[in-house]
Amino acid sequence: MTADGGSPRQRVEETWVTVAVTALPPGWRNFVVVEGRTDVSLCPAVLLQEHRATWYYDDVREHVVTHSAPFNTRAAFATYTDGRLEPADELTGYVGSDYGQDEV
Repeated sequence: MTADGGSPRQRVEETWVTVAVTALPPGWRNFVVVEGRTDVSLCPAVLLQEHRATWYYDDVREHVVTHSAPFNTRAAFATYTDGRLEPADELTGYVGSDYGQDEV
């Protein structure tokens, strides 16, 4: 409990580590909705990631749980940001990725 009798606010963050990258052919796209407008960008790859840790934060402290092998895995579409491949689902407003013949 907090000093005012309320519950502390809790935030959870997961640490995913990229262990493999598969390039995608031209035509794959990421979609992000920003201020009611859909932005489309190239989706260059799929990232294979392992779930290595989970962080728990509240108003008082932080706690980390590190995971051991075998790790949970996921495949995440990538975006190219500041010279790095990053998971597209971490973009604010990300709604999905797909393959299409339209130019980006």
